[in-house]
Amino acid sequence: EEQASLAEIQQKLAESANGPFYLLDFLPRGQKVYIDNTPDMNLGVPIDPGSGDYPRVVEGVVRWGDHIAFWGDPGAPATVYVSEPGPFGWESYPHTLRFDTSLREVKALVTIGRDAIALSETEAVALGGDPTNPQEVRLGSGIGAQSPRAAGTFDGVIYAFNGRIWAISPNGQAQDIGLPIQDILPTNGRIRFSGVLSSLLLIDEDDGRVLRFYLPTKEWFVEDRNARDCFESGGKLYWISRGGELALDHADESSPK
Repeated sequence: EEQASLAEIQQKLAESANGPFYLLDFLPRGQKVYIDNTPDMNLGVPIDPGSGDYPRVVEGVVRWGDHIAFWGDPGAPATVYVSEPGPFGWESYPHTLRFDTSLREVKALVTIGRDAIALSETEAVALGGDPTNPQEVRLGSGIGAQSPRAAGTFDGVIYAFNGRIWAISPNGQAQDIGLPIQDILPTNGRIRFSGVLSSLLLIDEDDGRVLRFYLPTKEWFVEDRNARDCFESGGKLYWISRGGELALDHADESSPK
């Protein structure tokens, strides 16, 4: 069979550069030659060029309704990448589902059902409605989160830390709940929650102290736990120390009882 010349190959590549494209076959690694003898009528449905894409660098990930959302791409710091509906769509982040917020950059994204709040260090916006086409409402300046670790939700309320501790209600109203302990707030904080202790836990990422907000009475307590992180499992609270050791919390010994 007569081989195509280099000029003919370059011409065909140029003609097909803009598609449409079809999934035709899988080539073994190392194979350098493939003969396409599939009739055009058997090619099937064209591939969506935006489907299957995903961000290469991210700072955070969260489930948003039936989707997965990423943020923190240095090349697009204000953009939220939303997947196709899952779970089979969670590996695909089409260009058409990317949402550019009005924030300078997204530091944290917290979701409640189909709604979400995106936060920079000094601003926040509510993203309501369908995750594939959210409607943005600004929540005002000052509210923010310093990192993905510095925001979360508990019992329908979103909490965030950016040098101040914010409690954001479902209707978007924000309150600075850290005023009584403003002088001892950490420089770098990690927000966690405990149903066992009915508390918000603000962990100082520099020295391991824990500032504990007891939700039933809205009181603050300072606890020297040398903690890096914590989590709950099986109705019990576990602490991870700054040295990496795991310890069970004895809730009956923690104040307030």
